[in-house]
Amino acid sequence: MITVRGLHYQIDSREILRDVNLHIREGDTVCIMGVSGSGKTTLLKIMSGLIRPSSGQVILDQTDITKLSEDEMNRVRHRMGVVFQYGALFDSMTVYENVAFSLIRHTQLSREEIDATVAQKLELVGLPGTQNLMPAQLSGGMRKRVGLARAIVMNPELLFYDEPTSGLDPVMTEVIGNLITDMRDKLGVTSVVVSHDIRSIFKISDRIAMLHDGTIIAYGTPDEIRESGDERVQQFIQGRAEGPITPALVE
Repeated sequence: MITVRGLHYQIDSREILRDVNLHIREGDTVCIMGVSGSGKTTLLKIMSGLIRPSSGQVILDQTDITKLSEDEMNRVRHRMGVVFQYGALFDSMTVYENVAFSLIRHTQLSREEIDATVAQKLELVGLPGTQNLMPAQLSGGMRKRVGLARAIVMNPELLFYDEPTSGLDPVMTEVIGNLITDMRDKLGVTSVVVSHDIRSIFKISDRIAMLHDGTIIAYGTPDEIRESGDERVQQFIQGRAEGPITPALVE
């Protein structure tokens, strides 16, 4: 469904991504892992059309989205949902208003239809009856689930998650991981998840990519990644301080 070819991204003289190549099949959940500063979130933003690369292609179906105008890209974005790291909710809006935002702006649905859709999506993420709460009244895990409800309200084909379990306790991390799997199984969406939570990555992924020093050094099924002969991959998934990944690269 998504093919990334020869992707480069740099800011001034600093190269963030270099020659990134990746193919994601329709219906798969693909996790992109790597140390902090390896370019994971930048890659996700390019794949979701939020920023443009310096060069290279991001092909969605048969369309290179890097070449689209802003108006054309806005139409493509209706096929996508993005779950941001900290929820990125509008603090002055209720849960209902946050989830309904895209429906109000981009559809001609009646108020009754919007009410029913919001209730359905909140039920799907395990937050029924929370429509009137404000973001300040929500826990971190609840905010992320509201962010997910907002991301799926337009029934996207693609979901992008930026560090969905960051800052959560182990129980809520499990809940979010189960929700990501549910979105694939119940809605049939293709998902791209940026994370460094090893346990969650190996549980939810159909395929895993490791991004290191701006490029993908390994890509395969969870079993293939576990058995990788690349010492950098083994150091990362085992959480070892010693190895080819040095503190300087982590910074």
